[in-house]
This record gives sequence, C-alpha cells and structure tokens, in this order.
Amino acid sequence: MIKKISISVIATLAITVFATSMPAHSENFLGKIFGQNQEETKKPPPEVTLQAPFPTDSNTGKASQSKLMDMYGATDTSAEDVNDLSKPHRNEKQITEWATEIVSQAMTINVKTYHQDFQKIQPYFTPYALKEYQDYLQKTNMMNVLSSNSFRLQSVSDEEGSVTRDGAISGTYHWLVQIPLMASFYNEDIQTVDKTARTQSQNLIVQVQVGRVATKTRNDIGLVVERWSVSSNAKK
Repeated sequence: MIKKISISVIATLAITVFATSMPAHSENFLGKIFGQNQEETKKPPPEVTLQAPFPTDSNTGKASQSKLMDMYGATDTSAEDVNDLSKPHRNEKQITEWATEIVSQAMTINVKTYHQDFQKIQPYFTPYALKEYQDYLQKTNMMNVLSSNSFRLQSVSDEEGSVTRDGAISGTYHWLVQIPLMASFYNEDIQTVDKTARTQSQNLIVQVQVGRVATKTRNDIGLVVERWSVSSNAKK
C-alpha cells in the first residue's frame, strides 16, 4: 500500500508526496527537506568555521599536502610530530574515510533507536558542530517526518569524498571535507534494502570541518567534527 507523506515545510506551504520512486513533486519535497543551508547569526571563531583562513600560499599548500600524504605509516615520523596538533597525522584518504563514516552514521536515522545511535556519534562532534547537526534536523522537521510516517532514513556515500582545503589554524590542523551522500526514506520495518523497495532518495553534499584533538587512548584517531552543513547535490 502506497502511503502519503504530508508535512508543512514552512508556515504557509504544505507539500504532499508519495512514497514511490521519485516523481517530480517528490523531488520538490526532498529539496525542501534536504536542501536548506544553515544560516549563522553569530559567527564562531576561525578555528571552528568552514570559512576559516586556511593557508592560501601555493608553496605552503603543496608542502602541507605532500607531508600529509606521506606522514601516516612513515617510519621516520617522530612521536613529537604525531603529537603536535598543528601538523597532519593522517593522509587525505584516511581523513575522508573517517569523515564519511561519521557523516553516514549521523544521516542514518531510525526514530526507534535514535537515542542510542546519537550517543555513539556525539563524542565525535564539538558542541558547536553538534548544535549545527541538531539544528539541521529541527529545521527540516526530520524526526517528525520519520515518526509520523513510520519511516527511517538511510544514507550511504555513493561517491568518493574529498578534502577541499586543509591547514593549521591557531595551533591546530584542520581539514574541510565534502562528502556526497545518497539519502533515502524506507519503511522502518524494512531490514534488507533491495531494488524492489519503495523509496524516495535525494543526492546531498555534506560539508564538514574536521580538526585534530589530543588522543585519549591508543586506538583513538584524534579527530573531531567541528562544523556541519548540508546542501542538495543536483546531478545532471
């Protein structure tokens, strides 16, 4: 049975869509849900902003990138270098993979298990980034959409993400990472997803700023999400 989703996206606009595979008005609905950029009323300091003044000198950038790509696993890297938060301690591929995993978890939501799932990802966000993430869910009315229609949201990275900018700010190294996601609504009772499952999907770009933090345990990767932003990813 095809179920209707009804939600007031803004105070004067109500959009109704069907849980089928992507008619035109469904795309409009999903654009309203996923395509909102977050507006800032109070700007954070440079070390927690996506527009942070990363190094723009071309020689500095090339040197940083070379060192970033070579540092992980290098036998001549001293413990002092690894513990210096102003220097990169992972290569770009590892940074992207880590960020993709965190973002995919944050954008995979089942209302029934959300509290437990949230507790798992919370340590990997700064308070500011966590607020941006929660504000995003609130502005898109995500939890209400899912709960009122017995849906869950599942997100996977269908393309490789990329580091678009990196550098040291105020003694800490940061990476700006863009991650393409495919976000899909499914009935919450569906455990195995296949091509026959009815779904509504939207291509997204999640942009996060990742920064170094002191490691607490040997297995701690020493990274945290500092900023969070979601926008639609229109594919041709």
